[in-house]
Amino acid sequence: MNTIKALFSAFFLILAFVVQGQSISGSAYNVFGIGSLEHTGLVSFEGMGNIGIANRSTENVNLKNPAALNAIHGYNQIFDVGFTYSLLNQSSEGQSFNTSSGGINGLNYWFRNSSKMAMTFGFSKISDASYDVTDQNAENNVLGNYDARHLGEGGTTSFYFGTGYELTERLNVGARFNFLFGSMNHTESFYSPELSTYLEVEEDKWFTSALFDFGAQYIIPFGKKTIILGATLSNGTSAGVAYETIIESSTDTLNYTGASSAIKIPPKYGLGVGVNNGSWSINLDYEYQPWGMNTNGNDYSYRDRTILSAGIEFQKDRTSQEYLDRMSYRIGTSTFNNYISIEGINYWNSSFSAGLGLPIGMRGLINLSYQYVNNGTLSNGLIYEQQHSFSIGLSFKDIWFRKSVYD
Repeated sequence: MNTIKALFSAFFLILAFVVQGQSISGSAYNVFGIGSLEHTGLVSFEGMGNIGIANRSTENVNLKNPAALNAIHGYNQIFDVGFTYSLLNQSSEGQSFNTSSGGINGLNYWFRNSSKMAMTFGFSKISDASYDVTDQNAENNVLGNYDARHLGEGGTTSFYFGTGYELTERLNVGARFNFLFGSMNHTESFYSPELSTYLEVEEDKWFTSALFDFGAQYIIPFGKKTIILGATLSNGTSAGVAYETIIESSTDTLNYTGASSAIKIPPKYGLGVGVNNGSWSINLDYEYQPWGMNTNGNDYSYRDRTILSAGIEFQKDRTSQEYLDRMSYRIGTSTFNNYISIEGINYWNSSFSAGLGLPIGMRGLINLSYQYVNNGTLSNGLIYEQQHSFSIGLSFKDIWFRKSVYD
């Protein structure tokens, strides 16, 4: 019981840092919509291209499909926390900039409550709305030459509670409740040295909402291999956004509070297939989300989003006495389009990832992952970005009611 108390204490201690934005500076495209969308899952799956719809890992908690929550064997509770540090290179019209961001990307507590059922709850980032973009020596007929800075903070976070259940020997189902809370601050500052004029427009937005995720996995024995078919569905949600706008100039300050149009997080559909032979696991995922149902912004429009992902994991023997045999080796890739079209420009992003699972004794695991993502385009004066992300996930595992034989 002392272990359980320690895990809960650690959970709520780290929680204070998860709720707050961790980014130092993020993608320039975070200014649009609710920011850049984050992938669902722990560090162990980041190294495999963020797959998971048809994956039934017996060692790592799969958050992509709640039907996989009961797949873990040998443990009664697992506490996971992940940290990410990213280096971002941005280029546009012959100029190049480097920024960084980092912090906690989520934490999760999983526990088994019967031979057929397991549950989990935790926090994860849904979107990142942090950015810092500066335009120097811009020109306007009114202000003349001026400098402009666009600064954003915040994003959307999810608190979730999910469960997975073995309905039959081959069919597993699951569901997850997500409580969403978003807070975004956008500040635009303009300064004209010629007129000694200063103007700042600050807008704060916040909203709360809830949605449900559902999942199913069907297991098909095929000789020495196992084929897994998976499906996921998120029902989507719509939330009214409260906001406050403050306009401050060299001579005056104005304040306005009101409610803007609703933010719609559309339904999400996913299909996956996985093949497992005991040592190798190969997975393919397809996801679709119709963001085009949203009302377009002033200089951007929403469009439907498609994600294609593939991942491979190899672990020779989880029970081996040889350390290298118990290590997990992972690799993955994905391609996806942005859910925002800027000035009619559409583009696709791609990613490559690799990871390792390093056992620590019999009840601990360190997951490492590296992910490269290209984002954006140089077309029409936009910004092309290359991001290198390094993540570490700490997994603490325990077995209830087991006592040591020796003091």
